Amino acid sequence: MNKIILMALLAMPLWADVDNEIKISSDNVNVQEATNKVIFSKNLIIDSGLMLISADEAIYDNFSKIIEISGEPSLLKSIGETSEFEGSATKIIFYDNDNVHLLGAAKMRYENMSITSNKIVFSPRSGFINSNK
Repeated sequence: MNKIILMALLAMPLWADVDNEIKISSDNVNVQEATNKVIFSKNLIIDSGLMLISADEAIYDNFSKIIEISGEPSLLKSIGETSEFEGSATKIIFYDNDNVHLLGAAKMRYENMSITSNKIVFSPRSGFINSNK
């Protein structure tokens, strides 16, 4: 099976490095022109320069600039030098406003703090964490 590697210049400054280059690797890519979405699945790895994400599937919506990642669980881990964090959840949603939502069996460790909740809102740049049970 051929592995597909996509180098995307997405307008998602919240979780990409300064060059906004996001590397997405998956076995399957499905471009849906009618809905302006790209679906990545199977052996999904996303490298933003600030964090590394592994999951079962990711859906990028080019209209809203939101990427929704799902898996059992989906995992994220910092790879940047500014802060150390890692987390997991059934679903991870990246918004265009520097917020990451971890939903469903969410766990987050940021430096020396750990949170477990059904929903965690996290900012990778500022370290802001909010939990709503």
